[in-house]
Amino acid sequence: MVSNDLLNDTVHIERLHSPITLQLPRDTVVLAGPRWTETRDKGQLLTQAESMGCRRIILSHPSATDPWHATLDSTGQEVDLRDPNELFTAVTPSGCAVIDLNSLGLSIWAPTLRALGGRGCKVLALYMRPTSYQVRQSTVGPVYSPEYDFNARALGVRPVAGFARLAPTASQAGTLLVALLGLEGKRARVALRELGDPAPETRAVFASPGYSRRLVQRAIWAHREFLTASDSQRYVSYASPTNPFMVQRLIQNHIDDHPDRHVFVMPLATKPMNLGAVLACLRNPKRTELVFDHSIVRSASPESIDSYYIFDVTSVLAGAGPS
Repeated sequence: MVSNDLLNDTVHIERLHSPITLQLPRDTVVLAGPRWTETRDKGQLLTQAESMGCRRIILSHPSATDPWHATLDSTGQEVDLRDPNELFTAVTPSGCAVIDLNSLGLSIWAPTLRALGGRGCKVLALYMRPTSYQVRQSTVGPVYSPEYDFNARALGVRPVAGFARLAPTASQAGTLLVALLGLEGKRARVALRELGDPAPETRAVFASPGYSRRLVQRAIWAHREFLTASDSQRYVSYASPTNPFMVQRLIQNHIDDHPDRHVFVMPLATKPMNLGAVLACLRNPKRTELVFDHSIVRSASPESIDSYYIFDVTSVLAGAGPS
C-alpha cells in the first residue's frame, strides 16, 4: 500500500515556467545524458544549475547495443548498471541528486534511481515538457489519422538492468501486463508480439487529459491493434501525463488486486508516467519486472519547452533500496 504521506502529490511536484527560477542546493549532482544542451531551453537550465555550484555528470551507453553499462564522460569510467553499489560509488552524490529524464534514457535513469534508493540523499527527477509533439503521417488507415514516431529504432524487448526477475514468461498463466501507452502505437504492437503468444492478461493505461482531448483520441486510435490483440479494450484506465505518483498508485492497485500474479510493467508513455512505473517496480521488487523495448530516440528534439517539472522521489525511494 502507498503511505499517506505520498498521497498529497503537490508536496512532491514543483512546476516551473522558466529555468531561471530553478533552485537547487549547492551540493547537488546533476545526472544527464549527452543531449543535455541540445536546445536553447536546456542550455539555459544548465547555465542556471552551474551558477548555483551544481556538479554535472554525463552518462551514456558505451554502444547503442549495450543497455547494461554506462560511461561517465568526466573520467571515461564504465560502470555496470546491474550493480547498484558500483553505480552509486561512481556518481557519489553528497546531498542531492537530480536525474534529467529528458536527456537520459530509461535504461540508464531507472537503474540509477535503484542505486540511489535508501542511501540518505535527496533525489529529484527533472522533466522538461515540450510545447508540442512532432507528428508524421501514418502510412496506414485514414489520411486524417496521424501517427507519432519519436524513435529511430528499438533494440527489442528485454529487461532493464537491475529489474529482471526469475519469473514465467509473459505469455504464461499467472502473469499480468500493465502497459503504459503514449502516442506511439507501433512500439506497443511490436513489444506485445515479442512477449509471446498468447498475449498475457493486460491492463492498458493512457495519458489523460494531456494537451487536449484530441491527443487522447489519437493515442487510442494508434493503439487499436494493441488493444485488440491483448483483449484489453475493457480494461482501459487513464492517468495524468505529468504525475508519476498517480501512475505509481494505479500500478500498485493492480499489484494489490492480483496478489498471486507476477506483474510485467511496460513503460511506453510520457516520461513522468514511465517514472511512476519505475517507482512502482522499486517498491515491489519481488513481484514486478520492467519490460522495455530499449528504443533509440531520434536526434531531432523539441524546439522549446512549455514548463519544467521537478519530482521529489526521495520518500518513495526511502523504502525501495537495492534488492
